Amino acid sequence: MQPSRNFAVVGVLALTAAIAWAEGSSTVSDRTSAPDAPGNISTNPVGVNIDYKIDTGDLLRISVKGEPQLSKSVFVDRSGTVVLPLVNTLPLAGLTVSEAQALVQGSFQKYLKHPETTVVIQQVNRFLIYITGNVVRAGGYPLTKGLDVTAIIHEAGGLTRSAKAGKIYLLQRSTGKVKRKVDYNAVSRGRKRQEDFLLAAGDTVVVP
Repeated sequence: MQPSRNFAVVGVLALTAAIAWAEGSSTVSDRTSAPDAPGNISTNPVGVNIDYKIDTGDLLRISVKGEPQLSKSVFVDRSGTVVLPLVNTLPLAGLTVSEAQALVQGSFQKYLKHPETTVVIQQVNRFLIYITGNVVRAGGYPLTKGLDVTAIIHEAGGLTRSAKAGKIYLLQRSTGKVKRKVDYNAVSRGRKRQEDFLLAAGDTVVVP
């Protein structure tokens, strides 16, 4: 009868282990559910240090529980701010995620009763260049290999009718924002190619 008792013990242990594994799996599933609920979202999906300071070019997901029309993904622009529905412009560059979340929540409290907000860093992107002024889609664009002034103007949808194509200039971050003139009319006709500068992270093309 000894072998029978051993098999019974083994069976009980196996059943107990299976139940524990199932309960553990359920717990993991519960932790990963409701990804859009503030408080259940990881505010650090890209693995930055807890003391990381939000920087220009970072992509943030800002959510307001129960208010999908107020929740959106936004880039931190070159002035260090984001633009959100209802609260308009908020300066987030230089803040940690927890500091940014406190500022966002405080701003929405002026318009909503007990808002629950979450700030998530979706992408750390220090490799952006910017184009401002009279182009179709001004803003920040990812830096790609070989990107020059004419290419970024094309990426931005081209010049508007009011643009002064002969007075475009480049502000290079590496040279302390020194102005470099770009005669787009001449460059686009194959002349003054030396003014079609290659772009580096943080550069800004200004189209008057």
